[in-house]
Amino acid sequence: MSYPREPSTTRSRATRDRVLDAASRVAERSLDQLGVAAIASEAGIGAGTLYQYFRGLDEVLEAVVRRHLDRFRELIVEAFAAEQFVDAAAASTAVADAFVEYYRTERGFRALWFEHGLASRFRSLEQANHDVLAATMADQLIAAGLMPDSGVARTVAAANWEVVDAIVGLAFRHHPYGDPAMLTYLRHVVGVVATAPPLEVVLAIHRASTRPIDEQAPDEAPPAKPSRRPTSKVNSRRTGGVR
Repeated sequence: MSYPREPSTTRSRATRDRVLDAASRVAERSLDQLGVAAIASEAGIGAGTLYQYFRGLDEVLEAVVRRHLDRFRELIVEAFAAEQFVDAAAASTAVADAFVEYYRTERGFRALWFEHGLASRFRSLEQANHDVLAATMADQLIAAGLMPDSGVARTVAAANWEVVDAIVGLAFRHHPYGDPAMLTYLRHVVGVVATAPPLEVVLAIHRASTRPIDEQAPDEAPPAKPSRRPTSKVNSRRTGGVR
């Protein structure tokens, strides 16, 4: 994305960051007040200065989202750098705890993401970020010797990430500090999904991932296009050939 003015100096980058910080603070206080004028005032700049960096409120909000999503990747890397985990379950639990704490402390982002509906507005951006986060988690597990480097393992890791992320979202959708019951269940789920699946499941995943498309089961094949109904010659004669 290109903004009206790309921050190229330390000062301009600092100004842009102040705008994003201000947007989060305004959202934390009141989503009803969220607008360019309120954000500029909170950042201590004029609205005209804000427009030098962003075309409007939507671009400010997208930049806020991108910054937080980038921060999620850093949380994963930092969790692995801070501790040597004994197994994948312990590592996954630590990462889940880091994400829970982030949602609790970043109240402005939480308000924007869940209450302002940015999660649905930036769905494609979120999905792309999920792919990055799942790959980052898999890379860290592999580097720590807690997961084999294989296509099957990465498939399982990607699915596990989606499951855990969905439960975290449910926990914070209506509760500012995360629904305690949902977070308790989250820790249980993390321990289960982070455990290596049985051998027969691993083999089944491998077979499914390597099976050619022409060997799909009938119920997996794409539906055939309906054929056009032939025109009756009798009807054609009755209507003078007009269809």
